[in-house]
Amino acid sequence: MKKLFKLLTLIALSLVSIGLYSQKSSENLKIKNYKLDNGLSVYLNVDKSVPNVLGAVIIKTGGKYDPADHTGTSHYLEHMMFKGTDELGTIDYKKEQVYLDSIIIEYDKLAKIEDPEERKAIQQKINDLSLEAGKYAIPNELDRILDQIGSSMVNAFTSDEIVAYFNIFPKNQMDKWLMIYSHRFKNPVFRLFQSELETVFEEKNMYMDDFSTNLIEDFYKNFYRKHPYGTQTVIVTTDHIKNPSLTNMRKMYETYYVANNMALILTGNFDPEDVIPKIEKHFGTWKSGKIPEYKEYKEIDFDGIEKVVERITPVKVGLIGYRTVPANHKDEVALEVCSALLSNSSSTGYLDRLGNDGKLMESMCFSDIRNDHGALVVLYVPKIICQSHKKAFKLIQNEIMRLHTEDIDKEFLEAVKLNMIKEHQQALEDTTNRAFLIASLFTADKTWEEVLDYPNEIKNISSADIKRVSEQYLNENLLLFQSKMGFPKKDKLEKPGFDPVVPENSEAKSKFANKIDKIPEDKSAPEFISFKNDLSITELKGGAKLYYVKNNVNDIFNLTIKFHKGTNSDTKLSQLAEYLELIGTNKLNLNEFNNNLQAVCCSFYISADDNYFSINIDGFDEKFNESLDLVLSLLTDAKADDSKLNNLVQNASFTRKFEKNNPDDLARALFYFGIYDNNSEYLRRQTVKEVKELSSADLLELLAYILTEPYSIHYSGTLSENEVTDVCKNKLNFELKESASNHPVLFKRKPYEENTIIFLDDPKSVQSRIYFYIDGNQNKPRERAIAMAYNQYFGTGMSAIVFQEVREFRSMAYTAYAVYRPGFLLDRNGYLQAYVGTQCDKTVDAISLMDSLINQMPQKENRMPMVKSALIQSVNSTKPSWRDISNTVEAWQLQGYKEDPRQLQFKTFESLDFKTIVEFYESNIKARPMLITIVGNKKNIDMEALSKFGKIIEVEQKTIMN
Repeated sequence: MKKLFKLLTLIALSLVSIGLYSQKSSENLKIKNYKLDNGLSVYLNVDKSVPNVLGAVIIKTGGKYDPADHTGTSHYLEHMMFKGTDELGTIDYKKEQVYLDSIIIEYDKLAKIEDPEERKAIQQKINDLSLEAGKYAIPNELDRILDQIGSSMVNAFTSDEIVAYFNIFPKNQMDKWLMIYSHRFKNPVFRLFQSELETVFEEKNMYMDDFSTNLIEDFYKNFYRKHPYGTQTVIVTTDHIKNPSLTNMRKMYETYYVANNMALILTGNFDPEDVIPKIEKHFGTWKSGKIPEYKEYKEIDFDGIEKVVERITPVKVGLIGYRTVPANHKDEVALEVCSALLSNSSSTGYLDRLGNDGKLMESMCFSDIRNDHGALVVLYVPKIICQSHKKAFKLIQNEIMRLHTEDIDKEFLEAVKLNMIKEHQQALEDTTNRAFLIASLFTADKTWEEVLDYPNEIKNISSADIKRVSEQYLNENLLLFQSKMGFPKKDKLEKPGFDPVVPENSEAKSKFANKIDKIPEDKSAPEFISFKNDLSITELKGGAKLYYVKNNVNDIFNLTIKFHKGTNSDTKLSQLAEYLELIGTNKLNLNEFNNNLQAVCCSFYISADDNYFSINIDGFDEKFNESLDLVLSLLTDAKADDSKLNNLVQNASFTRKFEKNNPDDLARALFYFGIYDNNSEYLRRQTVKEVKELSSADLLELLAYILTEPYSIHYSGTLSENEVTDVCKNKLNFELKESASNHPVLFKRKPYEENTIIFLDDPKSVQSRIYFYIDGNQNKPRERAIAMAYNQYFGTGMSAIVFQEVREFRSMAYTAYAVYRPGFLLDRNGYLQAYVGTQCDKTVDAISLMDSLINQMPQKENRMPMVKSALIQSVNSTKPSWRDISNTVEAWQLQGYKEDPRQLQFKTFESLDFKTIVEFYESNIKARPMLITIVGNKKNIDMEALSKFGKIIEVEQKTIMN
């Protein structure tokens, strides 16, 4: 069910608004919230357990605020806010402004013209003006200065009712970060718009190939028939993308990007007393404004079951939508509990049981509560064979009706509520999650005090509340959206044939960048992980190791038992992991087993990856022994259930149908075939026929075998090391066999003696998805650090050569990268992996560009100070979280390290020069045979021109995946 769960979760994440969660009061949950005189809301959350800070600026705007005739304006504006200001991103704004103002006028003209020839003439004029304006622009300068201070996760997003800009930075870079972020929002300049517009074309093309995006958009279009939640799309409609308006973007900025409609969020390691006056100095100069009142859009209730049938997905998928309540409504929490009673992470909900019992392929539900309206949405997949939408819907409806026709078991209700509270606590462990939760409370006009009271609100929900709200909202009035198997027609977006704007000053520095360089910064010692102080490692019976990390945040434990055998050794382990989550023990059936787990607030899942079969458990430490006993009872006393074998077959069939109609999966499968041949995971896995032939005895025999394999244990929690060690010695006493270990199992990659292209024709694809591969050398530890420098300079991040040349200058792709990956073990070769996704008719141009960049790497030595600074500063901003420390250390030990390898990396970065990067490139990458894999529509690709880049081998789907 892993692929199916991933699909439904992906859809659900798009459906669900960010929730608001809380946990018991602790130091890292204290928030100082205040407003500056200009109305800017400030949220300060100190967490001394991390070496970095996440900073974000949030704006109460988004897709629902876009003009109906210019959808995508908020999204466009988000892109343009990375282009700089009147002092940043330009060598001479006064001269540049003349051309930029003219470009705005021409775009306004373009929006009013329909005649193709007239439009072409205006577009040519825009192109000419853009080329002139480009002579003054410094592209990516904002990204470069953020990189230089060691930033990671530099990004932004636009949703219906929030726009967020954020990144993580080292704690010693607070002064520079505050100055950069306060400046970037003051006087933004919308330069280089031509290239950004074409980039949005590629982004739109990418989403048109994604059936889940189409499914969600069509569902909401039918659910919200009046409100922009459904009548508009955040990214931009295909009609409006052809007529963008810089004037509307400026109006959007001036209206909503004002201090009293914005928030500054800082969460991480800093001193608030030091930061508060600096915030006032930098952000207190922002202008305030009058925020227009948002129009009310009333939605009409559904009249009975209103059914919509379309053909969008590769398998049957249904969505059921109930109108509920907006944020801050008194019934909001009760409806969230209703949702958890129907489906939850413990698989005990009424809808979960339909899947557990094999009555449905899968079903789950989500409470999607937004600021103006709300919904409870059920997603379901009928069984692949012999189950109609009608039968599936009837099963689901019967379960939902139970909420208001039956008395809910009190123990079940209390267990569901306790698990909700636990999951909220877990969500707040991470500073990134905390920042986004703060952002959501700002846009929903909630206070932190209300959020802290959320567990009490959950506790106070009674069975009477559930019956009342379910009767009121989850009744016969609903939208039934059914997608039959099919493929909708895709709009073809042809980008204007502009000459690319390649600025002449890409290596220049603006006035603002020079100001940033002059700011003194505190020296912050890098924080490395100590194998002795940050965790404890204890040898257990049979060579097993216990990795122990103390939890100082909450009282939730996480325990992972990792058997050192994975799918690279036995592909049936994937089916075993799935099967074990579908069966019970000789004493408890599946539903009883799940209920008992939930009663002690324990969650568990089983996973199988290349080299590990892992049992993952979490819960409250006071119930640690009971939780572990329950999970171990499944491992040692599992009861065979042949009825669940069909679930495995259904999932295998679903997975194939999904992958064969998903261009991203096809592209990955083709790439893995190219480098691993028949050892590709898409070919080694069990075929549907082989899954059908599996018996319960086969799987339980495999389980018994796995329990004799070497294993490691990872614990993070509040119990003492001695307590955990004693429990593990007493309870985890597996009889391990004595044999030589071949862990980890790594497959050799296929060698290439000449440039080769492997091509898969996909007539439905709007974009071509293109991977590049070059085999490298074995890389010693110091050389691995140099590889990181090469990646920083050349291929990863928004300030790297590839991103700038492919996306910024030529708008050839929305996604483009190149990364050198050293072999996992020191005696294995590394390799270069690169990617570009582009419109099919641009395939040859994109390959030509990437080929030239990879084989004749542009050498811009003046970037070296920025590269060095970024690498040195990033040591702290990329430190693993406390929950991840033990697994990170185990991986390092497996590679042969006796201490944190970042220590050597840091020393290497300090003495690094550009010549060293060039030598690494010439030794590992330059002029070596290249493999190119392409999934695209052959009809739109010049195959003769393509052949100039290597021998073409055309394959079919059946060659690359079983």
